[in-house]
Amino acid sequence: MKTLRHSIPFALLALLSILLTACSGMMDQGGQTGTTNKNNGANQKTNQNMDNGTTANNGMNNNNGNMDNGNMQAITVTPDTTGNTTAFIRTGKATIDGKDTSVLLTSKGFPIYYYKPDTALKSTCTGDCAKDWPPVLATQGAMISSSVMLPKELSVHQTANGMQVFYDGHALYTYASDKQAGQATGHGDDMEWFLVDSMMNAMATTKNGDMMNGGTPTATTGNMNNGNMNNGDMNNGNMNNGNMNNGDMNNGGMAPVITIVPNMMGNMNAFIHMGKATINGNKVDVLMTNKNFALYYYRADTMFTSTCTGDCAKDWPPVMAPQGMMTISSSTTLPKKLSIHQTANGMQVFYDGHALYTYAEDKDAGKATGRGEDKLWYLVGTLL
Repeated sequence: MKTLRHSIPFALLALLSILLTACSGMMDQGGQTGTTNKNNGANQKTNQNMDNGTTANNGMNNNNGNMDNGNMQAITVTPDTTGNTTAFIRTGKATIDGKDTSVLLTSKGFPIYYYKPDTALKSTCTGDCAKDWPPVLATQGAMISSSVMLPKELSVHQTANGMQVFYDGHALYTYASDKQAGQATGHGDDMEWFLVDSMMNAMATTKNGDMMNGGTPTATTGNMNNGNMNNGDMNNGNMNNGNMNNGDMNNGGMAPVITIVPNMMGNMNAFIHMGKATINGNKVDVLMTNKNFALYYYRADTMFTSTCTGDCAKDWPPVMAPQGMMTISSSTTLPKKLSIHQTANGMQVFYDGHALYTYAEDKDAGKATGRGEDKLWYLVGTLL
C-alpha cells in the first residue's frame, strides 16, 4: 500500500508532463507558422516597396540629369596663369555642357556664381541664403582689379550684404560647399545658381534702358547688354527715347556759357543738388554739386566706366564719394539712380550708369562753360 500511494502521484506527474509537452509543441508550431507567414508578407511588402522606391529613384536621377544638363556634378575649373594672378578677380577655364568656357574666380581660385532671381545691380540673396552663398565683398578702399582685361565691367554696389562686387550688373557670390579651389559644385543648383561666364553668355539679362530700373532678368544666350548698350553711342540712340533731355542736350557743338539757377527746394545738405538751365531755348533740370557747380558726363565713357583719368581728370575732375559714404543723397527725388563705383579715379559717383565730372574751367558756381566741349562733354540732365 505504501508503494501504491507513492506511485499514483508519479503517474499523475508523468501524465501532466506529456500533456504540457504536447500543448507546447502545438503552441510553438502555431507561433512559428504565424511568424513565418507574417515575415513572408513583410518581406514581400518590403521587396515590393524597395522595387517601387528604386523606380522612383531612377526617375529622380533622370530628372537631375535633365534639370541641369548633367552639370550638378563638380566642375573642374583650371585657373589661368596669365596676367596678374594676385588680382581680386581671376579667370579660369571650365567645360560646361561640352563647351570650354572662361569663368570668374576669386583670387584664391574659388569659383564665382551669380543668382538668377537677382535683378540688375541688386542682391536678393541675404541672411541665411548668404551663409550658403557668401557674397563677394570689396574691402574698404580696395581696387577691384582683374587678372586680365575683362569684356564686361566689374563694379561695387551697396547691398544688404555690404559693398558687394558685381560683374556686368550681376551680384557675385561664392558657394560654401566648394571646399577646394578649382572645384565648382554649385553650378545649376536649384536651377538658379550658375558659374559666371566672363562673356555672360546664357545668363540673365536686362533689356536696353532697363539696367538701372530694376527690370526683371530673363534667360538669354546673348550678353547682358544684348550687344547694343555700348555700340559707340553711350545712349545707343534708344536708351533715353532717342534723346538726352528731350533731344536738346546733345544737338549742336560748343555752347556759350550756360547759367544754372539752383533749386532752393529739398535737402540743401544733400551731396547732389538740382538746378534749372536753358538749353537750345528749353528749360532743363540739371544736376549740380552741393556747391552749385555744374556736373558733366563724358560721352566716350561706356556704362559704369570712367575713361577720363590721369591728365583728363585734371581738366575734368571726377566727382568722388567721401570716405565711408555708401549712398549718395540728392536734394530732391531723382528719376534715375545715383550710385558709387570703383574706377581708376577711386570711388566715383555715377548717375544712371554715367560717371560724373565737374569742369576745372568752371570758376563760378552756377556757370557752365564746358557743355559741348569736343562734342563729348555735356551737362547731366535729370532725365539722362
